[in-house]
Amino acid sequence: MSADPHQLRPDHLPTPFTADEIRAGCQPGRTLRSLVVQPNIDPIVRVTRFVSADAEGAEQDSWEETPDGARLGEPRRRRSTWLEFQEHASFPAATTERAEEEIEIPAGRFDCLRYATRDGEGIQTFWFARSVPGMPLRFEERVGGELVYSSTAIENVPGGAMRPWFGLHLPGYTFPDSPPEQLFDRVAEQARAAEAAGFSLVTVMDHLYQIPGVGPVTDPMLEAWSTLAALARETTSVRLGTLVSGVTYRNPALLAKMATTLDVISGGRAMLGIGAAWNDEEHIGYGFDFPPIGERMDRLDEALTIIRAMFTEDRPTFVGRHYRINDVLNVPRPIQPGGPRILVGGGGEKRTLKIAARHADLTHWFPLGLDALRRKNEVLEGYCDEIGRDPATVERTMATPVVVAGSDDEAQSLLERMPAERRPHVKVGTPEQMAEALQPYLDAGFTGFTFNNSLYRTPEQIATVGELLRLVAGPQETTSA
Repeated sequence: MSADPHQLRPDHLPTPFTADEIRAGCQPGRTLRSLVVQPNIDPIVRVTRFVSADAEGAEQDSWEETPDGARLGEPRRRRSTWLEFQEHASFPAATTERAEEEIEIPAGRFDCLRYATRDGEGIQTFWFARSVPGMPLRFEERVGGELVYSSTAIENVPGGAMRPWFGLHLPGYTFPDSPPEQLFDRVAEQARAAEAAGFSLVTVMDHLYQIPGVGPVTDPMLEAWSTLAALARETTSVRLGTLVSGVTYRNPALLAKMATTLDVISGGRAMLGIGAAWNDEEHIGYGFDFPPIGERMDRLDEALTIIRAMFTEDRPTFVGRHYRINDVLNVPRPIQPGGPRILVGGGGEKRTLKIAARHADLTHWFPLGLDALRRKNEVLEGYCDEIGRDPATVERTMATPVVVAGSDDEAQSLLERMPAERRPHVKVGTPEQMAEALQPYLDAGFTGFTFNNSLYRTPEQIATVGELLRLVAGPQETTSA
């Protein structure tokens, strides 16, 4: 064997990855979804997930789905060694051409090593992304120049435990020491402080009046999507979204267009949070219809169908009971492949979680105590199982169950600002103490935690929360959410 670990045989080309590099990139949870196309056969999605790994190799589950996510058959499990994975990409030098190529596919844009290997009239071509060790992200087989099989990655989910991330939520725009013309400057200051502290997300409320628990109804309230567009020019790395938009406030096609516009303005940092709406007072004041909760849930389901279609399809058509689109254009397209991630807010077990199982990339719940949250996890997973969706593809986030303070006096002051009904489920203390308090929620599968600017008003207070983030997640090299 060559001294180069990429070279398994002297008459073969170097492989794109070594066995050790594949092991590092294919830890449990790593999932690849690929669209498989063959002539005269309906397309399917092939899913491969690493379920366990050790020093020698890994076990994988694989199965097929319809393009809309319905599972076809049961998963098949096999075990391979890391060396066997590497051997699959070892090709004879005499019949293989190797080149560098950038490709853009539904899973993203990747710098690849392309291997095209010939066998008689057939040629098989593999594209291995340099940043994604392991399986090829694209594969084609041609016979006599005709394409007979192709597989293209539409989603690549990294394995290993997801790094925890924090979001700063901005429900309050009351700054008594600043005149109205400086109000947004203070909002931008908080967003930039969150970015500097390592936060991954900044969200705003989508309300028209201030809500109970934050302040009097007469307090200032900025329109959500206008505020986010402005924050896109004040920040560089945090994602930006609503927590959450009420489905009754805007036509869903317009909302999809607004979220797409934010994605373009921000360079691919938009997130769309949405829920069924609840504040009847502002609906009455603004003259918006406020139908019963059952209808609002129906509207939410239809709205999400439209929004996802406008993010992912060229000219979709949909006719529902409440909303419709007809051959609709959404140009320019979102920057993010597949469009901004969709967060469904609320934990209602009869309808909201069922809708989240169908449509959400993320959920967001209040701190209700671990037992109640585990129950909601179980309900969500059950709804996912009913439609053949992998529950691991729905990220679980929540309003923080911890309050970070620099002193006992500050801790008491912060706790008093919280709604009384949430205080029993929240712990207060120093960053070191709260790192320990947050661990059970991390163990329960929650990865994202939002902190409100109604508690953390100054850059210094936001920086203190950043100390907690570094304790639970380590240095922040990339953003999630």
